[in-house]
Amino acid sequence: MSPQEPLLSSASGKRVLIVDDDAMMVDILAELLEDVGHAVSTANDGQAALLAARERRPDVVLLDIDLPVMDGYELARQLRKDPHMGTVTIAALTGHGRRGDKRLAFEAGIDRHFCKPVSIQELIAFVNQPGAATSAAAPPEASTPATLPARPA
Repeated sequence: MSPQEPLLSSASGKRVLIVDDDAMMVDILAELLEDVGHAVSTANDGQAALLAARERRPDVVLLDIDLPVMDGYELARQLRKDPHMGTVTIAALTGHGRRGDKRLAFEAGIDRHFCKPVSIQELIAFVNQPGAATSAAAPPEASTPATLPARPA
């Protein structure tokens, strides 16, 4: 990211839960979201994420699909079943980018599907927007040079 491209600031901080077993990804994303005013909690597997979500009641959950213990699809299904999670916005942040993968994500209750590497500005704009779930059908914009890294193969 260049100095000419400041991160989008948050109109109001949200509670964000980041779920990924890649510690570096979690740290980078948590720092970026905290820098723009969001309260961030993290989990490294699906079961821990489910417990954290029930305890902290996030506004937004950013989850990887390939998670230990419980994958991202099942995590999304469990969150959607919980009556206290009715307004949570769920976004997949994953390397699974084929058409079938996106269909599986939406069928599991995931509102938005981001493929790694993802544009930092696009992701922050998504988290910042009110009612992020209402824009789930919008096609993702082209990635900009500032992106979060893809997981090494």
